[in-house]
This record gives sequence, structure tokens and C-alpha cells, in this order.
Amino acid sequence: KSAITHFSVLNQIDDRSHLSVNIETGRKHQIRKHLAELGFPVVGDRQYGDETTTEALQLTACSLAFNCPATKWRKEFKLDQKYRLSLTPASTAKNSATTQTESESPPQLPNQ
Repeated sequence: KSAITHFSVLNQIDDRSHLSVNIETGRKHQIRKHLAELGFPVVGDRQYGDETTTEALQLTACSLAFNCPATKWRKEFKLDQKYRLSLTPASTAKNSATTQTESESPPQLPNQ
């Protein structure tokens, strides 16, 4: 099945990046798989990244939104601001990438 994921780099600290991720599809482990395929696995991801890491998985949703399949109502959930990292977006077009599982050569995230 096709899976489409959009990534934007918000901030970089040493060898780690904070990303904004939007998915058009909802496949299991989609974000983790796509980032690993690009060569940038999620920190702490023992399944798709470093099997020997002792760090916890560093993947947090700040907001989720979808149309409920049963009621057709729009559902939106946001993580309280006190639990979010304070980041300054790097607003440059070169810090964006989109990947699809069907693409032969997925784009690379810049400056990694």
C-alpha cells in the first residue's frame, strides 16, 4: 500500500533534528519507517534504527486531527503546551522533504 509522509526540519541540535511531520496516510510505523529509509531513524528506535540503543523512543505527537470514520465528525487533539519543546522553526524551503514508499529514490532531508 502507498504511504505518503511530509517532513520539515524545525530545529537542529548537534546530530539531532526536531521535525514537523504530516502524514497523508495512516500506515503502521509510517513515520519511523520513512525516516529510517531516508537514513535518519528516530532516536531510540530499536526496530528501524539502532538495535543497541538504551534511549527511549523520541517520537511525540503534538497534534492529531482526522475525520472519524463512524461519525464523520472532525476530531482534533493537541498536546498541552507545557509538554512541548520550545522550538524556533527554520523557515526555509530547503528544509522540507516528502517521501513515498513507492518512490525509487526518496528525497534526502537537508543538513543531516
